[in-house]
Amino acid sequence: MPSLVGGGAENAMIKYLKAIDYSKYEVTLLLFCLKGVYIEQIPKEVKVLYLFKNQKLSRLLEYLQKRKGITWPLKMIFKRVVKEKYDTAICFLDSNVTDLLFFLDDETKKVSFVHSSYISNKNFNKFYQNEKYLNKVQTQRYAKLDTIVFVSNDAKLEFVEVMGEYKDMRVLYNLFNEEEILKKSLLPLESFAKETFSFVAVGSLLPVKGYDLLIEASSIAKQAGKNFKVHILGKGPEEEKLKKLVNKLNLSDTVLFHGYQQNPFSYIKNGHVFVMTSVSEALPSVLCEAIIIGKPILITNTAGCREVIDFGKYGVMTDRNAKDFAEGMIKYINNPEMLDKFEKLSLERRVIFKEESILKKFYDIID
Repeated sequence: MPSLVGGGAENAMIKYLKAIDYSKYEVTLLLFCLKGVYIEQIPKEVKVLYLFKNQKLSRLLEYLQKRKGITWPLKMIFKRVVKEKYDTAICFLDSNVTDLLFFLDDETKKVSFVHSSYISNKNFNKFYQNEKYLNKVQTQRYAKLDTIVFVSNDAKLEFVEVMGEYKDMRVLYNLFNEEEILKKSLLPLESFAKETFSFVAVGSLLPVKGYDLLIEASSIAKQAGKNFKVHILGKGPEEEKLKKLVNKLNLSDTVLFHGYQQNPFSYIKNGHVFVMTSVSEALPSVLCEAIIIGKPILITNTAGCREVIDFGKYGVMTDRNAKDFAEGMIKYINNPEMLDKFEKLSLERRVIFKEESILKKFYDIID
């Protein structure tokens, strides 16, 4: 993994590490840079290696690798740190870090997990507009992998459109510990006004998460005379910008920022509706977790999100604009019977995230 910062892919990998049968598998975790909130959650059975502690040095060598094609400094450090032989090597977050797999022996099976949408996520798409770079990753990365795993069908479809098809491409939803999620969701939560209708959103404060749309939709719903709260859990570079937008639209009593929360499940459980307004997702972990908890869902028509609720069958889906999303919010507020209906549908849908079946497919990939 690049690191263990608080993202969905990192969280998903920790869940696999906690679920793996260590009587059958010996696991080493290699971090490109030793940092992140999930480090303390790594199971004791896992051997942890890292290439860098110094972020400046890691960024410099990453730049030389990605932009200049200079890999020998990375390879030298990798060989100094990674000395054992492995049956299977997985890059759990497809990126330039995937290329580290090719520093291993030819006999090692090489797998990469794609957690992003390579068209709708502009951060990725902009790189693949460069024909020379695109050809390089097609021939020097993906053609050399034994297996490519996608966390949703949407992610796979977008990947194929950009990169083409390869020999072994599979779709595997992320692993979720249903028992742990439900247990944490029942923990007490202070200062949460349950009597006020509440929407809960969880995720890093990044442009791709589309919180500006959620805030603008909240303004429209407020102007329609509706009384509600929006609870946003997460930290990130957009925080100041989003708080300014909240103040500009006079929503400081309506839209509340809670920062990063180790246990978002209590907030999701105590809220009335879980909302997501992302620009792009592959498979949003927190949306899946909200379904496992049994929350009514309101999302925009976004790759990855729509697949989770089967295009509106198991939750409310709107077009990706503030007016339509506000209408979805108002429908939930005005129609309490919708809460019961979509709570039952979420509980029905959560069967697709059963740990046993997902873990079996994961072992099939490893073996």
